[in-house]
Amino acid sequence: MEVAQCAPAAKIADVATDESLAHESVKQMDGGSVDFVLKCTKGLFAGRFIYANRTDAGEIFGSDKDAADITMYIENADLAPRHAEIRFMERTFQYFLKDLGSENGTWVKIRWNRSIEIAAGQELLMGDCAVRVEDGPTVPVDSEVENWLQMYQIDDTSLPNLCQTMGIRSFADLRSRASELQAAVNDPTESAGLERALAEFDTMFPNGTPPHGLSFTRPDGKSFSVTWRGATVAFAPESLADDAATQELFSVDQVQQRMYLPAEGWAEPELFRVGWSYGRYFMHLSERCAWSTQYCFVRLRDGQSHCLHPEDVFRIGSVEFSVLRYNIGICAEQGYRQSMEDEEVVIQDLGTSNYRHCSFFGVFDGHGGRECATFVKTRLHMNLICGIMARGGLGRSS
Repeated sequence: MEVAQCAPAAKIADVATDESLAHESVKQMDGGSVDFVLKCTKGLFAGRFIYANRTDAGEIFGSDKDAADITMYIENADLAPRHAEIRFMERTFQYFLKDLGSENGTWVKIRWNRSIEIAAGQELLMGDCAVRVEDGPTVPVDSEVENWLQMYQIDDTSLPNLCQTMGIRSFADLRSRASELQAAVNDPTESAGLERALAEFDTMFPNGTPPHGLSFTRPDGKSFSVTWRGATVAFAPESLADDAATQELFSVDQVQQRMYLPAEGWAEPELFRVGWSYGRYFMHLSERCAWSTQYCFVRLRDGQSHCLHPEDVFRIGSVEFSVLRYNIGICAEQGYRQSMEDEEVVIQDLGTSNYRHCSFFGVFDGHGGRECATFVKTRLHMNLICGIMARGGLGRSS
């Protein structure tokens, strides 16, 4: 009897070895271009998709159907004839959103893992409460160095007292006596922190003079201000002013300013961070809002180009779009258990680089309850982000 000879099994993958799993430098990885998908999440075309135009013409939104340059004509949505545009930059593989002088503006949702530029003359929409952003107070000249040390979080060292003793209080003092100050610092850690801060000084303050602070004002005139040293701001609805959780959040040491909002669409306390970096103010929400349904938008000012990333949300007229890297569907089945014990997480942008997009997807299987799956869902990606950023992020890490 002849035995039939079977064809050798097809090779599926190499056997994992130390050599095959050798680390590859991030710089060797091609960031590549990414085709963004815009999903309409609110308004006349909710649920429909647009692939962002990468040609030189760009994607121009408007209500003028006769305009030759309008690539996305939308009627009955409170759009200006030429409302906003999205341009693709081939050199950096980035998309930029810009308002085209519309009356009711182009609004971008503020995120927890991406900072957005903000300046006097802009407006925030927190729930249904409009908050004006205006020029705030300046830092007194003799307090400039003190605030500068606070901005770099090296004010809990011996440096503040040393600067006071040496009479280095203004930026003019710091410029003329920087080497003298460096020579007087004995602690290696403090010396390294000071050296880093001094190395960035001219790029952090390109005009040479510290700028105005920013003032945030409610419609009824109530306001607070921050300066370029940065601040953490707590917001809460007025209905929760006496709530224990609100009071606990408002009392933490890192919170410098507080504001209550008389607004619909704002149901929980939230933390914002406003900071100064390389000649501009930026703000972002805390990670508390990663799973929140409440919203805060900032209106783009004239001429401002906002670099779009996956998970960005922008609003023009009465329509709202979400920027996607992937179009994703999720389905879950509880089965015979009394309650759903599993969790899933979809984060299309971890915010670890401006040029290399990194997404995170997870399904967490719960057993005997949901607590462990929920714990991992809210923390695993945060640990991954911290690990990546501690090594320089995907933009510079090796």
